[in-house]
Amino acid sequence: MKTIIGAATILAMVAVSYRAADSEPPSSTAVTSSTSLATITPTTLATTTTIKAQTESARTIDAEATIDGNAVTVEVVVRGFEVAFVSGDTSGETGHLHLYIDRDPPAPGDVVPFGPTYVIHSLDTTLSVALQPGEHTVWVVAADGADRALIPPDPVRLDIMIEG
Repeated sequence: MKTIIGAATILAMVAVSYRAADSEPPSSTAVTSSTSLATITPTTLATTTTIKAQTESARTIDAEATIDGNAVTVEVVVRGFEVAFVSGDTSGETGHLHLYIDRDPPAPGDVVPFGPTYVIHSLDTTLSVALQPGEHTVWVVAADGADRALIPPDPVRLDIMIEG
């Protein structure tokens, strides 16, 4: 396992409307932001680096990336909708998750492509991916039962550095 000197920038985009969630958001020692930009620069050597991004509103995505070598685990907490794939449901009450690796997310209402290796589709709120050394941008995007990008919640961006 390599020692990582991590440097990351997290852009947390603020979602606007939502319905109240049953639980409180997880506490964030790294950053909690209601503005559109937060920067984290770890100052110590670590074998694991954790990056957190949170948005504030009722239908939201909060994402935390843990980096261990080249393995990245993204844990997602959603509020204001249920993580489920209900074919054809466009009510905004259900949705599923996608990770976009080194690609921009779709515009609101655009269909999420199926098949490209840069998009990971999931009903899980914990997603893992191995990345090559270098800088990477990972977007967490929610989509409805028609596989169209939901807005809100806004996508969450995690900028990740994998040391080589």
